[in-house]
Amino acid sequence: NNLTLHPTAMNGWKNNTDFAWGQGWSSSTPGSSLKFDVTGGYVTVYYKRTVATDKAGKVKVIVDGDTANAITLDAAFEGGWGDYSAAADILHSTDKGTHTLEFVYDESNPANAEFILGSLSIANY
Repeated sequence: NNLTLHPTAMNGWKNNTDFAWGQGWSSSTPGSSLKFDVTGGYVTVYYKRTVATDKAGKVKVIVDGDTANAITLDAAFEGGWGDYSAAADILHSTDKGTHTLEFVYDESNPANAEFILGSLSIANY
């Protein structure tokens, strides 16, 4: 969370307290980016998914600058039973060195949308 993990760049993102696990980050700015340098081979991110799909944003997660294999996280939970915290594995590597993670707020999001990133779990197995 933003109390223990500090981004290397935070352009258009802000610290956010509206999340089930406390201190996270959020953005509603098209093209904004949030970057972290993390050490470990496994990374899972936790983010808010919502049934209010008109307010649900998407981000692209770029690992180590590999834009061709960016992972899309979508906060929309269409037809769901309620908002919840989702987990997504974004890195599973034998390279347990330092990796760069960049979260880019999608430019195609609706005008009133937001993406809330709650925390990252980083491990070496």
